[in-house]
Amino acid sequence: MNREIKFRIWSFNEKQFHYFDVLEGFSGHYGAWSEPQQFAGLKDKAGKEIYEGDIIKYSEHKGYTLSDFIAEVVFDEGKACFGFREYILINSFSEFHEIECDFLPYTEVIGNVFENPEMAHSV
Repeated sequence: MNREIKFRIWSFNEKQFHYFDVLEGFSGHYGAWSEPQQFAGLKDKAGKEIYEGDIIKYSEHKGYTLSDFIAEVVFDEGKACFGFREYILINSFSEFHEIECDFLPYTEVIGNVFENPEMAHSV
C-alpha cells in the first residue's frame, strides 16, 4: 500500500501555505512559520485534500444519524489517527471523533485555522 505522506506549512509573513512531501522536505524559506500540518490521506466530496487544521462542514444525509456540524480536523496522538472536534459553543469543542470514510461524500472543506481564524478555536 502506497500512502501519500504530504505536509503543508503556513507562512505568517506571506499569508499562504507551502506544500511539500516527506521526500522533498521544506527548506529555503525564512520567516515566521506554523507547525507543519499533515495530509490526512482523505478527500472531501469535491475531491479537495483534507489536512490537519482544516475546517470541515458535514451535511446531514438520509440514513445517517449525525446532524449538520462544523469541525476542525485534528490528529490524536493517543489514538494515532486523524479525526475532528466538533464546535459546540463558541471556543468549545466536543470530544474527539475519528473520521469515517462513509461520511466523506457529505463533507466539505470550508476553510482552515489560518485563513479563517474566526472559524477556528485557536491558532
